Amino acid sequence: MLKPTRRQFLNNSAGLLTSSALTTSAAQKSPLRIAIVGIGQHGINHLSGCSAEQLVAVCDPDTNRLAVASEQVPDALQYLDYRLMLDECELDAIVISTPIHLHSHIATAADNLGIHCYIEKPLAYSIQQVRDLIALDARSKLNHQMGNQHHGKAGYREAVALLKSGLIGSIKECHAWTNRPIWVQGNIKPRRQRPPKTLDFNLWLGPSQPVAFRRDLHPFQWRGWWQFGCGALGDMGPHLLDTVFEGLSLSLPTRVRAAAKDASTHHFPKASVVEMDVTSPNADPFTIHWYDGGWEFPLDRIGVNRPPANGVMVIGEHGRVFIPELGGKPQLIPDSGANLSWRFITTVTEYDHLAHWIAACKTGRKITNLAHGGILTETCQRGNVALYTLREVTDDVIAEYLEEPDRVPFVRSTWRTKW
Repeated sequence: MLKPTRRQFLNNSAGLLTSSALTTSAAQKSPLRIAIVGIGQHGINHLSGCSAEQLVAVCDPDTNRLAVASEQVPDALQYLDYRLMLDECELDAIVISTPIHLHSHIATAADNLGIHCYIEKPLAYSIQQVRDLIALDARSKLNHQMGNQHHGKAGYREAVALLKSGLIGSIKECHAWTNRPIWVQGNIKPRRQRPPKTLDFNLWLGPSQPVAFRRDLHPFQWRGWWQFGCGALGDMGPHLLDTVFEGLSLSLPTRVRAAAKDASTHHFPKASVVEMDVTSPNADPFTIHWYDGGWEFPLDRIGVNRPPANGVMVIGEHGRVFIPELGGKPQLIPDSGANLSWRFITTVTEYDHLAHWIAACKTGRKITNLAHGGILTETCQRGNVALYTLREVTDDVIAEYLEEPDRVPFVRSTWRTKW
């Protein structure tokens, strides 16, 4: 008689699993049993971030990546296929730093096994997946968290507090910009070629619909593909817009418009401008203006002659707040004649975002969730829908696309069930 796999056993006793897994975590003073899936730039960093825990396994479909990981964690088991890893390994928690078309699939499988999930931003590829993960998380007693590493920075908390204070008055507009893309995008025709011998391309594709391998796909370059990536907005939007959404308690944009420069069938445009109309319970509606690729950037509106590569300027009736990337210290810029003063006092020290999640997993209580990360991700993907269709995107448009899988990217996709 064949012995059931760990997945089969746990799927047949899901209620018992959740309770016992949480009880174990509550009493747990010993290291978490963690696996990391996706050993790219973030995955390598997470190896160090999880070094105080028990790194049970690493997973990546590229053996070159696994070889790099083995130098840091030689005792960790190595897997090409995350499904086999979940079947065979006893895990408390998992860090997901793969290309985004795999995020939701891995997180859902892990949650079903009672495994806490740290999911790198953006949360998922499609709006349907984002909503499904938020609903899954709301039902779960596990600690799931979207990775956004600046959350523990003092500058992030100060910027949020400054916006919440209302010091600059009613918000008139917001401008966010990035030097991305720093990968291939634009009107190009990718050449087909054989995958590297080190890469199991079928496992890299996972549940995505199959395509021929191109050099501008792996590693790193997948970010510029409609089918696999999220473009500059999805890559940097969750970072740059995070403080604005948190500080002003913003909900999903009601209307989104976009202009694109040099898009193609396969790739995001070389540059883009996106406008998102947003509302706040404590403020009048205003528009967030997004710029990437250096196109149509309004130096006169943000009032900075030499802006940094990435940043946000929030403009109010009495002044402006400049917010640097990745938790840098914000700058208050009063309007001429406005008497504004600001001093930020906090007793909270800076903390590491990944370490905060690890600590939450050990409490036995649900501390983290995916709600805020979900809003940020869907906001960016609504912008990408507008970029792809060049159509104004509203709630009704998203509802329309949700009824027709695969009509446009980023809304609702058909996935392979076997690969």
